Amino acid sequence: MLVQDIMNAGLVTVTPRTSLPDAVTLTRERGTRHLPVLDGDTLAGIVSDRDLKRASPVEEAARLMVKEKISALPVTDAGRLVGIVTETDVMQLFVRALGAGEPSSRLDVLLGRERTALADMVTTLEQAGVPISSIMTLVDSRGSREAIVRIATINPNAAVRALEAKGYAVRGPWST
Repeated sequence: MLVQDIMNAGLVTVTPRTSLPDAVTLTRERGTRHLPVLDGDTLAGIVSDRDLKRASPVEEAARLMVKEKISALPVTDAGRLVGIVTETDVMQLFVRALGAGEPSSRLDVLLGRERTALADMVTTLEQAGVPISSIMTLVDSRGSREAIVRIATINPNAAVRALEAKGYAVRGPWST
């Protein structure tokens, strides 16, 4: 058997000028894990979904800041200083990403170890007409998962009732 017999000829490619968000979108939309990088007709390299995840600037900056106990990082472009990112900048981004700056309620939902629990929880909230602003999951030392759900309402009663009716434990306080 030859390589040509097993290779994928329907390639999704990028150029050296393709932005990081565009490359990430391509891998997600096309269901591919590798993107050949073409400069004209010449192969300049290949980038994997893992490379893209590692290059994600805010998460990588936050990881590095926590690991090395650094409160600020310089931002450079081709060796030229273009800015600085601080702990406060990263925290503000996470607050915004979690929707905590908007009128909303926070639900802490214990998911356990069931692999489909997150999808079921989302479906339960959607069927109850509860608008979800953001979801973050955490795993404890025993492998049990918890979802931190931000819903776009200051009255979480309908959400709590729907989730508890499906057997989920919901913790509070909920209103922010």
